[in-house]
Amino acid sequence: MMGKEFTVNLIYISRICLLACLFLLSSCRQETSLDVLQCEVLSSIEQYPDSSYFKEISCMYYQNNRLYLFDKSRGDVAVNDFSENLFYTIGKIGQGPTEVAAPAGFSVLPDGNVALLDGGNLSLKIYNKSGFVTSYDVPSGSDNRFFTEGNQTYLTLATDTSCYVKASSSWKRGTIEGLELHGSSLHITDDPGMNIIRNRRHLVKGEGCLYAVSSSYPVVERYELGSEKLLETFDLSGIDCIGTIWSFIVRNTSSPKSFYVFLQDVYYANGKLYILYADWENQYSVNHILVLETKGGLTPVYIYKLPGTIYDSFAVNDNLIYAMNHEKNEIQTIKPLISH
Repeated sequence: MMGKEFTVNLIYISRICLLACLFLLSSCRQETSLDVLQCEVLSSIEQYPDSSYFKEISCMYYQNNRLYLFDKSRGDVAVNDFSENLFYTIGKIGQGPTEVAAPAGFSVLPDGNVALLDGGNLSLKIYNKSGFVTSYDVPSGSDNRFFTEGNQTYLTLATDTSCYVKASSSWKRGTIEGLELHGSSLHITDDPGMNIIRNRRHLVKGEGCLYAVSSSYPVVERYELGSEKLLETFDLSGIDCIGTIWSFIVRNTSSPKSFYVFLQDVYYANGKLYILYADWENQYSVNHILVLETKGGLTPVYIYKLPGTIYDSFAVNDNLIYAMNHEKNEIQTIKPLISH
């Protein structure tokens, strides 16, 4: 009798402990709610120095008081130098050895030179203000963000086991010397080919690390530069606004071969990671920027709501946001109404 009572009580106690553990786990997974900070437009520009209009500004950088704008339809980079009050273009589309055949994207080097990615002949062409400097082979021509660190260029190159490639400037096409595959391949869908496509990432350089962000999956990975060791995986769907969007996407995705692009652009500056994302509440919009503090690990802090409805790309500095308004075809200088 005593033995039976002890067994019953033990089972009862075990159930209570299990319920307590489940409660604690659910509490730990509780979604994070963030303040939304409104913004206002201070000024805007819509034309190049030659008076032609912006069309497809798909990538932007801010560095050393210069704003760099990449127009994929033109194949060049416009530079707005605020210190010198100059506005000029770098690079040229064309089939020549110093030209870009199929412009895919660009990045800005620490010395201010521009690296234009040519998806046509898979090369990286370097330009300064005076013109063409040099060119070298690269293994990928994706339009995702990339960067160069020393003589190494980091580009997305998804396989069934990796998501980015580190290519030396000495690498030659057809060889493997100077080429390294790194990063994990997230299991996003059961379709192998589509899983590779969806593992293409925006790569942005942080402090001694890189951040890898897929445009169609709410996960950010942080890798250590040099060792390429995975340091952190952060699930954005734990933030209430992103979680709501992700739930909408899961409900409305009817085929493993289709997907929603909702993380439109990514940027790193001043110890923070910025993610421009789409929303389908009431009407389709791409006008919210999620801000994450990176010191000590990724921590969501607040959200900027931009004044327009749809933006294609953006860059930030200490106080301002520069963003391409898709509907007005203009670059807007935007200020948060409450600064952080």
